[in-house]
Amino acid sequence: MKVFITGGTGMLGSTLAKKLISKGHNVAITYREHKPFFEVRGYETDIRDKNLGNIIKSESPDWIIHTAAVTDVDLCEKDKELAKSVNVDGTKNVVEACEKTCSHLVHVSTTFVFDGSKKVYTEEDSVKAMNYYAQTKIDAENIVKRSKLKKWTIVRPDQTYCWHPFQKNFVTSALAKFDKAEPFKVFNDWFNQPTFADDLAEIIIALLEKGETGIFNTAGSTYIDRFAWAQMIADVFKKDKKLLSPSNSSGVNLPAKRPNVHVDLSKIEKIIGIKPIGVREGMQIMKQQKEGGAY
Repeated sequence: MKVFITGGTGMLGSTLAKKLISKGHNVAITYREHKPFFEVRGYETDIRDKNLGNIIKSESPDWIIHTAAVTDVDLCEKDKELAKSVNVDGTKNVVEACEKTCSHLVHVSTTFVFDGSKKVYTEEDSVKAMNYYAQTKIDAENIVKRSKLKKWTIVRPDQTYCWHPFQKNFVTSALAKFDKAEPFKVFNDWFNQPTFADDLAEIIIALLEKGETGIFNTAGSTYIDRFAWAQMIADVFKKDKKLLSPSNSSGVNLPAKRPNVHVDLSKIEKIIGIKPIGVREGMQIMKQQKEGGAY
């Protein structure tokens, strides 16, 4: 298949590209500041650029995977114009191009489309934003759902992590702090379902190969608070757990509020026969990758 990935040098985008190439697919990506660090056909462009449509037309892909977004929730709260232009207008640009090529679009959203007021969310539950980042992702989902696309799929991960040459995530940031051997605090009132990028990529590819459409919760299977997650990082990577201490986010004045969202994963498991892995398993794979010299 011919595959076009936006944000192809980011955590998920690059993981997807490498896996698809290894499976024999013809892959092209877009990128901005960071050039590709693996062998792939790349276009240096912005998803907001109208020329994107010409690039996608020239590629005429079977599948388009839209991963590019501003995901820093505090930055989105502080710079709403930027957040809207990339996450909403950029998505509209991708969708319009996709409509012309009749490609199957996978749009990468987030579990943050829910506000955390319910214990567990299914794909059928109503969305409600707690912060501006979430609102832009809801607006982007609506653009996809209301489009003329014949085939579209929306996936909702949470707190993606993996090894990456320049993009940080909670695991790699925590490991850097452990390596400094200085005490640090971690919030114990922020809960997530950490999503291993390698696993998410396999799930997205499986959905495309089966031609599945609709909305899917694709977060990791472990619902855990950040402090407990940091303790688990110490366990897996053999770091000094004594450096950690819990703290509460109420004592910090951050621009954006964070919802604690727990999503049900039974739909994705039923449809493709893959249950998203837990965070300990994901980090154990990371450890093996590091020891094997892959990163």
